[in-house]
Amino acid sequence: MTSSWFRVLILSPGQDTAGIGARLREMLLTHVPGLDVVAVRSSETYLQFPRHLEWSWPQVHQLAERAQLIHIHNHVVIPDLLRYFVDRPLVIHHHGTIFREEPAVMLAAADEYKAVTVVSTLDLTMFRKDIRWLPSPITVDWMASLRAKYYQPAEKIRIVHAPTNRAVKDTALFIETIAALKAKGLPVEGMVIEGMPWAECLKMKARHADIFYDQLQLGYGQNALEM
Repeated sequence: MTSSWFRVLILSPGQDTAGIGARLREMLLTHVPGLDVVAVRSSETYLQFPRHLEWSWPQVHQLAERAQLIHIHNHVVIPDLLRYFVDRPLVIHHHGTIFREEPAVMLAAADEYKAVTVVSTLDLTMFRKDIRWLPSPITVDWMASLRAKYYQPAEKIRIVHAPTNRAVKDTALFIETIAALKAKGLPVEGMVIEGMPWAECLKMKARHADIFYDQLQLGYGQNALEM
C-alpha cells in the first residue's frame, strides 16, 4: 500500500458493468495526483473487461476499513459492509437495468446512508433532480489509435451495432432499418457484433464501422462513447 492524501475504494459487488470501475480508477490515478484508488469486482462475464482486483472478502474488509470514500456500483445494501457506509462518504453509481426497475428503493437506501447518487446514462437522471450524471471515462487517444491501426475502407457504408441486450438496444429495429435502406438501393451494409470479448469487439468496431449505432433510449451508452 502506498501513502497518499486520500484513499478511494471502488466496489462492484457483481460484474464491473462496462469496465467502468476499472476505468474510473485509471482516470482518477491519471488526473488526480496522490490518490490511492483500488477497484474490486466480484464476477466476470464473457466481455472480459479490464480489471484491477478480484473480490476477496478478507481483502474487501481491509480495503473498506482504510478507505476514506467508498464508490459502489449498481448495488446499495451489502449487509457485510454496512458498518463501513455509515461513517465515511459514500457514492452509489448506477448504470441501467437494476436502477430503472426499482428507482424508489435504490434512492431510499441512498438517502438512508446519506450517499450521493450518480448515473452513467442521461435517462437515469430523470428519476430525481439531485441525481448527478457522471459520463463514463474513455481514453480517447487509445481509442483513436485503434481506429488508425485497424480501420479498413470499403465500397459500401458500413453501419455497425454491438448490443449486449437486443431488446434494450432496439436491435430488431436496426436490422429492419438496414433492410429498408438496402431495398431502396442505398450502398449500406449492417453488421451486428455480439457474443465476443470487449477487446475483440473494439477491434471489430474500429475495423468496420463507418457509422456506429448504439441505441435510441438511454442517452450516451458506453458503446457510443467508445466510437
